[in-house]
Amino acid sequence: MKITSVETLSASRFNYVKVRTDEGVVGVGELHPASGTGGTPYLPMAGVRYCEEYLLGKDPTHIERHWQHMFRRCLFRGGSDA
Repeated sequence: MKITSVETLSASRFNYVKVRTDEGVVGVGELHPASGTGGTPYLPMAGVRYCEEYLLGKDPTHIERHWQHMFRRCLFRGGSDA
């Protein structure tokens, strides 16, 4: 099973991430409106798009590995360019 798409969704003040796989499995997660951005609502969605390149083609069952990679190497909190 591989991740085929990562999509950001916005509904009013709330932002979500939808992850799809080549086997038809879909996962949805909520983004905090200001995750590490000082209250700017668009930066968390930009962070998802930035990390999407890493996630595409990866096995979605390796959750901890992906979380660690994104926390340490991507923008915002762990990698902290914002």
